[in-house]
Amino acid sequence: TVTEKNADSLLADVHGILVPGGFGSRGIEGMICAIRYAREHKVPFLGLCLGMQLTIVEYARHVVGFHDAHSIEMDASTTHPVIALMPDQNGVENIGGTLRVKNYHVSVREMGNQIVFLRKLERGGTEHSFGIHVARMAGMPASVVARADEILRNLERVYGNNEIVPSRGLKERSRKAPSVREAAETGGPQHMQLSMFQLDDPVLTQIRDQIKGLDINSLTPIEALNKLNEIKKITGI
Repeated sequence: TVTEKNADSLLADVHGILVPGGFGSRGIEGMICAIRYAREHKVPFLGLCLGMQLTIVEYARHVVGFHDAHSIEMDASTTHPVIALMPDQNGVENIGGTLRVKNYHVSVREMGNQIVFLRKLERGGTEHSFGIHVARMAGMPASVVARADEILRNLERVYGNNEIVPSRGLKERSRKAPSVREAAETGGPQHMQLSMFQLDDPVLTQIRDQIKGLDINSLTPIEALNKLNEIKKITGI
């Protein structure tokens, strides 16, 4: 079990910390100690399900100052319930192997060309994808967002009937419509995407050779990080 006293001796030489999902209260405080160690020592961290919930608990306790912060699943009497149960989980006692993926979407309001995300979950799917709007909000380069928007418009022009499953058969579609790739590239400038491996640059050639020699099916996370570090050195960054 990880504690504040032994965290340094157990975790000092690790390259990353992963706190997985789980059920029940066993080991919770040890997970929180490991999360705190990762935050304070800037160790790469990934929290999955319960692990991500506990990152909020840890931050609320040791940064915000809510010393008894917890999930109401673990401590229903906490004065700072930073994690709550979804309504359809209330009263569920048989946990583990009983969870199911459910179809929800974030509600939005369209105002002209602007999209406002209302931060409210609603049941069911959505009729539209707002990936380009999210990319713009996330600060993606304007040229990338503009090109993505252009590709989407080309696709809508060719497959503009809003069908999720096309009504025409595969053979009929292949005779009358271009491929998705052809539709995406219709009318688009051909110089937008450059191939780094066609450039006459010895540094890029070295990077290409590094990547060509990789077996991605057997590469471990640590090996991947080491390889990225080697490529970084080649670029001189």
